[in-house]
Formats: sequence, C-alpha cells, structure tokens
Amino acid sequence: MIKCDISKWPIVKMHFGSSPTYKDAINWLKTCNEILRKKQKFLVISSFSENYQFEHKARIKQAKWFKESKPELAKWCLGMIRITQDPIMIKKINAPAMTKGMPFRCIVTNNSSAAWEKARQILMQDNLI
Repeated sequence: MIKCDISKWPIVKMHFGSSPTYKDAINWLKTCNEILRKKQKFLVISSFSENYQFEHKARIKQAKWFKESKPELAKWCLGMIRITQDPIMIKKINAPAMTKGMPFRCIVTNNSSAAWEKARQILMQDNLI
C-alpha cells in the first residue's frame, strides 16, 4: 500500500508500504497527477517500509510517468525529503547522478521530526509559510 496525505498542504506525506501492488502504484500515480494539476508549489516527505519494491510492470509504468511528468515536477515540486537511515540509500540519494537526474532537490533526514523541520525551512525560504 502507498499512503499519500495532503492534509498538511503544501507538504505531501507519502509512505510506501511493503510490497505495493501494481494497482497500488497506479492509484499512487493518479494521486500524483492530481497533485500536479493543482499547479501549486509543494514538497514531499517520503518514508518507505523495509520490503518496499514495485513489481516490474509497476516500475515501468512509474518510469514512464516520471519521464512525462518531469517538466511539471520541476515547476511545482520544491523537493523530496527522504526519511532513511540506510547508508546505501543515503549514498544513492546524495550521488551526483541523482542530483543530475531529478527535477527537484532530494534531501535525506534520519527521522520524521528532522524531515518536518527541513520542510518548514524550505517552505520559509520559498515564502510559502
């Protein structure tokens, strides 16, 4: 299951649970489209369960969506704050290839409190709060 909470807009909280199904991925992409249709700046805080992994068909769909949505993501998404303590994931997120390939900033924090504080700082910098 993938949870997407927009109740604290412009902060979008996404949690990717263990073993999301293809249907979960499609529903999540529909929600992402709805967020982009708002045409408002937003910021994502994301967290992931240990066994999170899209199935192959869902990864293909997500990659296609991402490629098509990159211009809108660049325009509206102020960044993604990833909550993780996994050293491998931290290295991937901080890699130059990630910086080059993503249309928004990717930031790592090690807990939820730090993620919300970083989100507040970014929103203040962009005069959104």
